[in-house]
Amino acid sequence: MELLDGISVPDGAVAVGGPLRIPSDVIYQGEPAEERGWRIYFAIPNDPRPVIKNVTEQLSRQGFTMRPAELTGEDWKTTTTEFCTQNAKSYDCAGVAQATASGDRRVVALDFHRRAAENDRPPESYLRITLHDSEHPEVFNPVLGNPGTSMGPKPPPVSASWPSLPTQGGRFGDGYDPAATPFSVEPQSHLISPTIQSDDCVRPGYEALLALSGNPTSIFEAYQEQAQRIVDDTRLGPSPTIANFEDGSKLYAATVSDQGGAVYRFAMTIPQAGTPLLSISVCVD
Repeated sequence: MELLDGISVPDGAVAVGGPLRIPSDVIYQGEPAEERGWRIYFAIPNDPRPVIKNVTEQLSRQGFTMRPAELTGEDWKTTTTEFCTQNAKSYDCAGVAQATASGDRRVVALDFHRRAAENDRPPESYLRITLHDSEHPEVFNPVLGNPGTSMGPKPPPVSASWPSLPTQGGRFGDGYDPAATPFSVEPQSHLISPTIQSDDCVRPGYEALLALSGNPTSIFEAYQEQAQRIVDDTRLGPSPTIANFEDGSKLYAATVSDQGGAVYRFAMTIPQAGTPLLSISVCVD
């Protein structure tokens, strides 16, 4: 199955939904820069290293060079370490690929996390691939990692049991930072995976991925209203920004935040054909 930019689903991985368009996180002269990139998640039940190697080879054929990296706070930095490392509570892999052709501003970031269930948080075994394609890209730190370095140690096995997903009216987002308030599942939407710890947060937040049926914009508004009620007990959500892409897909994006540092970000991708997908990211900064 081919995704976007000539990348295909790698062997050993299962796509969670489809490509999600991403809001621009680059501000240029006071305005968001145009962003043509996308993000996708893969569930990986076995060893992630052959999957990451497959993605690296695909990117190499597309003119990218993948190097080991790590995510610190909200910024990537390249390192001389292996692609995958075993920590006290998790097994993590990360890399950043930059295009070698002059004028090609695209950057691909990949990160894999495997964690056991903890404090009501579900277990994780997911690879996230993000392709950034901004007209005014961020400047990444100088490349230090060796692209030919080892993939790293063998990972632990995944959890033997996985939780059932909540259905309409059920809660999702428990077990993270107490200020990252959980949501309930709205009608005509359903989770397509357990929640995932968000790496875009200073403190442990979460991301939820949902497939939508019925009127997607109404469901999008309903989740915004949930966040707004959490913040100030009203339904006065913000007006979303809407971006159109050359492949016919659309991105609706909105943010609700409170004075305590909790930020609720919504990004809904409506493809030209297929199921609309909604990402809800809850961070406490």
